Amino acid sequence: MTKYCKAKVRECAEWVEAHGLSQHGGATIADFAGAMDINVGTYFEWFKKADFSEAIKKAQAVFRSKTLKRVENALLKKATGGVSITEEVSLIEAGADGKPTLTQKTVKRKETAPDTAAAIFLLTNIDPKRWRNAQHIDHTSDGERMGGVNIIVDKETADALNELAKRENI
Repeated sequence: MTKYCKAKVRECAEWVEAHGLSQHGGATIADFAGAMDINVGTYFEWFKKADFSEAIKKAQAVFRSKTLKRVENALLKKATGGVSITEEVSLIEAGADGKPTLTQKTVKRKETAPDTAAAIFLLTNIDPKRWRNAQHIDHTSDGERMGGVNIIVDKETADALNELAKRENI
C-alpha cells in the first residue's frame, strides 16, 4: 500500500492537472486511485487532510483552466476555418554513423471552411450587446417615454388602477 507523504501529494496533484478528476471531462476517482496505486477509500481518507485536498482542488482548477482554453481555441478554429499543414517523414537507420536518413517526406495541406453556427455562437457570447439572437425593439421615442394610451373604464376600475399605480410608483 502506498504511504502518504508530500512527494505523493505532489504526484497526485500533477496527475490531476494532466487528467482531471470527476469534473469537466476528467477521470473518475477510481481511475485516479488505480493510477496512484491506492484504493478509493484511501483517496477519501487523504482528502480529509488539508494539504491533500488543497493540492487536489488547485490541480482541478488548473485542469479546468487548461480544458477551457483548449475548447475556446477549438471553437475559434472551427468558427474561422483555416489551413492546417502536416508533414509525414519516414526514417530508416543507415550508414556506419547510425544517423537516420530521410527516405520520404509527405506534406499534406487541409483547408477547413468557417462554420457559421460556431461563428454565431462565438459572437453572441463574446459581444452579446452587438450580436444577439433576439431582436430588441425600442418602444420609446428618441429615448423618451411615449405618451400613454387612454383607456375608458368605470370609476371603480379607475380607482383600483390609480391605487396600484401609487403602490408601484408608476
